[in-house]
Amino acid sequence: MKVNKTLTALIASAGLGLSGHAFAAASYVPTTAAGTPINNQVTLGYTVNDVPQTLDSAVSFVVDNKVDLNVTAQDSNTVKITPNGPIASQYYVAEFVIRNDGNSNQGYKFAATDTAAGTVNSGPNVTDSSDTATTSNFKVYVDSASGTVGSFDAANDTEDFIDSLAPGVTATVFVVIDNSATVTGTLADGDIAVVNLSAITLADNASSSSDLALANNHTDTYDKDNVQVVFVDTDNNGSESDTTAFEVQTASFTDPSNPSNPAVLTVDAINDFICKGATVVAADNIDYSNGSGNVCPNTDVSNYLPKSIPGGQVQFTYAAKNTGSVATTDATFTETIGAEYAADSLANVTATINSVAIPNANIVIGGTDNKTVTITLGAISTNAEIDISFTAIIE
Repeated sequence: MKVNKTLTALIASAGLGLSGHAFAAASYVPTTAAGTPINNQVTLGYTVNDVPQTLDSAVSFVVDNKVDLNVTAQDSNTVKITPNGPIASQYYVAEFVIRNDGNSNQGYKFAATDTAAGTVNSGPNVTDSSDTATTSNFKVYVDSASGTVGSFDAANDTEDFIDSLAPGVTATVFVVIDNSATVTGTLADGDIAVVNLSAITLADNASSSSDLALANNHTDTYDKDNVQVVFVDTDNNGSESDTTAFEVQTASFTDPSNPSNPAVLTVDAINDFICKGATVVAADNIDYSNGSGNVCPNTDVSNYLPKSIPGGQVQFTYAAKNTGSVATTDATFTETIGAEYAADSLANVTATINSVAIPNANIVIGGTDNKTVTITLGAISTNAEIDISFTAIIE
């Protein structure tokens, strides 16, 4: 596909390039186009023996290619991402705009990279917290004239380069994370990845993103008859860049009493056949452990406290608080006890969210030997606390 546009033609055609890219005219002061011939003539007038004489001298040259460009991130807020995301058909997208500030049509290719930890991004003003905050497989796509112009459209925005962009014209470029290269699963809520997008100038009518970068003629002898390439961008290298920021936004379950610690699973021996004076069964649900305030019913022992011996009953307690920045959906708690526990001994399951009991219909004990408990918790809002307990008997 080729696109060869002038600023006037682009304005007249509502900014839609012939290549199918969506380009728009920007605020730009036109300059003399590269390749324009400029003819110059001087006249020397003089008199010989009272007779006027003139001598004309002429020289021509062509205007050289002044390569300049601008890349600007468009997101005023961080782009939110989720560990192990996105799912298929969803995308995390950062938007940039490139403008050709030179005097000749140019092609461009792009490179998106995760910056080093500590890199500061402005607008929004955040700092990269990890240089591996996302996978390095960012994809770059140019907005097309098909589909939804101005927003990423996976079905139509498939080109990763610009073949030809006229002076003063802008194009929208998207940096995309998709399901083929998901976000690192170990990231925590609030982690920041500052991402840099660089635009590299190519020759006009570029054929692909594999084209070599445009070479300059900075050290070449001046050639008035042929267009020479001069880089006038910030670093005089034919490339400009800007940064944006991706931010991890997820639920985070921690110890309700100390958010710096993970969610807590504890176990305590609450009954055994010595304490009870008989065989303990799954239906037993009284806690005789230290601090419970209950005394073992077996009068043949004094001050006895239950232990985790075979035939003894233990109680598991799970406590977690959502200290993340977003609520969850479809939360489920699952536990399968091991072969060390008696069949059909998993019992006395209770679950609450913010002290509100989960309905019994949402608590299911099943699986082989009824050793698996599944609790459907549903949505868990930020700062909500989960408390779950259940018992089992040691084989």
